[in-house]
Amino acid sequence: MGQAHATTRISNGKKILHYFASKINAIVFEIISRSQLLNITIQYLHEQFAKLTEVIGTVRSTFQQRMERLLDVFLRSRGYIEDVEEHFSHIDTSFGDSYKLGQALQLKAEEAEKQLKEIEDLSEMTNILAMNASIQAARVGTEGAGFAVVAKEIRRHGEQSREIVTQASAQLHEMIDLIFQLVDIMQSIGAEVSSSREILQKLLETTQKSKDSADEVQEDVQSILNVFQEYDSLRESLNRMIDQSAVSNTEIEEILLSFQADLAGVNRKFR
Repeated sequence: MGQAHATTRISNGKKILHYFASKINAIVFEIISRSQLLNITIQYLHEQFAKLTEVIGTVRSTFQQRMERLLDVFLRSRGYIEDVEEHFSHIDTSFGDSYKLGQALQLKAEEAEKQLKEIEDLSEMTNILAMNASIQAARVGTEGAGFAVVAKEIRRHGEQSREIVTQASAQLHEMIDLIFQLVDIMQSIGAEVSSSREILQKLLETTQKSKDSADEVQEDVQSILNVFQEYDSLRESLNRMIDQSAVSNTEIEEILLSFQADLAGVNRKFR
């Protein structure tokens, strides 16, 4: 009877030991599994943070370079604008000078027209006197003496005509000089316009470069925003990892409490 009881106790003891061994194995397995999960998660986070740090460094470098290029383009654009304003100022001054020359030419032309009218009048009078001279020359005797008077008048009109022609010639020379001055001004305006066109072309090219640089800067800003979005995603992953770790700790604690309760029950049973 005593031997059978001892055998039963030994058998029960083996079962209990197997039970506790399985419990311990379950606890160890749970701890190892959670540790491996934590290790994998931490490695993943480490890789992601390293990747994000590298991206931020690259974006920062390119962002600084593009901002410097954008600033350089802006400064060059401002220089081109100042050059264009200077050329436009010269063009405006040249147009003002050409307007004054045009007015002077108009006055000279009016004066020349008046002088030509006087020449026409004198020519008409000279023709009349020439006819009178012909008539007087045809006469003889005392009546032919009038020829000398007519000849004197013709000579006087001829001198007046010569003076007027000289004045008109001088007016024409002045007009020619003014015309050449006007041509020089127009050529200067043409050169200024050509230079302005070249500068405007450079300004347009610079403006396009400025737009391209601004687009590149916008891309960098978007890259930074994407990086922060990835950080938000990692933060969510980290929060999930912490939550899972908390759940795992609770499960392990429950297993340990259950194991402790079972162990206490065995102690009571074998007392």
